[in-house]
Amino acid sequence: MLIMLVAAAAMAPQTSSTLPPPRIEFDDAVTYMKEESSPRPQRPPPPVRPKRDAAARPYPPAAAGSSATNTFGLRPGDILIDTARHLLVFAASSDRVETFPVAVGKQGASWKGTAVIGRKVVFPTWRPTANMRRKQRYLPSVVAPGRHNPLGTRALYLFRNGRDTLYRIHGTNAPWSIGKSVSHGCIRMLNASVEHLYDEVRLGAQVTVK
Repeated sequence: MLIMLVAAAAMAPQTSSTLPPPRIEFDDAVTYMKEESSPRPQRPPPPVRPKRDAAARPYPPAAAGSSATNTFGLRPGDILIDTARHLLVFAASSDRVETFPVAVGKQGASWKGTAVIGRKVVFPTWRPTANMRRKQRYLPSVVAPGRHNPLGTRALYLFRNGRDTLYRIHGTNAPWSIGKSVSHGCIRMLNASVEHLYDEVRLGAQVTVK
């Protein structure tokens, strides 16, 4: 009988006053979703910078000329080029002048002095000088009139002592260059400006470059 009681006691489940704590499992996926759903500070988008278009570059206005009092001592019909101010002054009369923004010769290519208008050409052909072609071997010998011609729509040829100086007052296919010192010595104007000047200036008019 004692043996049977010992065996029954061994087979009975054991109880204890100190049970291990229940195992708690966290759902990582739910926790991640809760974190993602919480608001986060947003960075402002970067500013949009417009692309620079060469054809849209700004250049000085007053294509038709700005009128002013003739305080330059110019005779009617004569022209003054103020290279420091990038300004062409045309004496429309003894008491009134018209001023136009221009591009002038870059450093090393600018010049000063007097000349006269010896020739006027509508839609001129451009023939780069031998010196220009030596420095820029890609230049062709002749450029026909058109949108690729740097002389633009009109050209006034400057002469001195009856000889062509090879300098011109002309239009341009690069209007954004007006107001700068970028040319090889010629005076560039907006096409609308030089067309107006072409109609007003006479052959033999004196041009002073200072």
